[in-house]
Amino acid sequence: MGAVAYAECTSKYSENSVRDVFHVTTVASVHRIHRTPIKRAASRKGGVKRVSQAPPRTDHTPPPPLRKDRAKSCVIM
Repeated sequence: MGAVAYAECTSKYSENSVRDVFHVTTVASVHRIHRTPIKRAASRKGGVKRVSQAPPRTDHTPPPPLRKDRAKSCVIM
């Protein structure tokens, strides 16, 4: 696939995680513009870096019920 990084985010655990994802994508895109193209092998294993701000789940309790009293929205600019 040739991805530079894989990033996940959730505002449930940290408000900064969304900002961190945008930071990772911005740095990756700026770095890619200024980088000279390199030849890659036909197959590449383990080349994707995983970035996640969510703590590891230790228990498998069901999530709390959703609150339906207000609307949720997401805006990406």
